[in-house]
Amino acid sequence: MTIDAKSTESELDVKTATYWLCEAWGDYVDENRVLVKDGWLFIRNWDEDDECWEQEVDCVRSPRISNDIYGEIYDYVDYSDSPFIPDNDDKVSASIRKLTESYNE
Repeated sequence: MTIDAKSTESELDVKTATYWLCEAWGDYVDENRVLVKDGWLFIRNWDEDDECWEQEVDCVRSPRISNDIYGEIYDYVDYSDSPFIPDNDDKVSASIRKLTESYNE
């Protein structure tokens, strides 16, 4: 599956984003660990050694915006500021604004 960077749809669905990450990283990524919001992919990671969820959530710019084919992690946000927390729109919006401003510099 290829991601058409020229597509008029700027947002990937979770299934497509997860598949793309699996291909880009060459490793399995569980669809339940991925959320997509405002051009960013948020990936939650399980710490095998400590047997708990990591407090930092990986942030990858959507390939439809970045033309990135490697799925390189751009930055991290704290779990409490991520879309994995229900009804967290204000913190998520602030996180996305910071990520986007930093990315566009």
